Amino acid sequence: MRLIKSLLMMMVILISSNVFAGKTYAPDQLRLMVSSGNYPEQGPLGKEQTAKMNWAVCLARTESIVGTMVPTYPAVKLVDTKLMTSTKVWVNDAAMTVTCYADGRLHITSASYL
Repeated sequence: MRLIKSLLMMMVILISSNVFAGKTYAPDQLRLMVSSGNYPEQGPLGKEQTAKMNWAVCLARTESIVGTMVPTYPAVKLVDTKLMTSTKVWVNDAAMTVTCYADGRLHITSASYL
């Protein structure tokens, strides 16, 4: 439970600490853009965080993290293999990617919109 709270805090920090924050979108705009394949233009990778954990725990954490955002924001599973799973979520001011690697890493990145 403590790790989940830490990861959620890490996610909030990633979203809110984009110093070079650019354009923002409302959730409805993002859902329409993503569903039509007209994705918001992203800038360079902003913040990134990595945490060590086993594969099963990583998958559960990813599901928890993405699950808290999906009711509001659009998400797309980018990769789903035995070695890696990655989901992208478009939030108001950045695109976040949450990735699990079978070697024991959870990696979260964000990139502000231009």
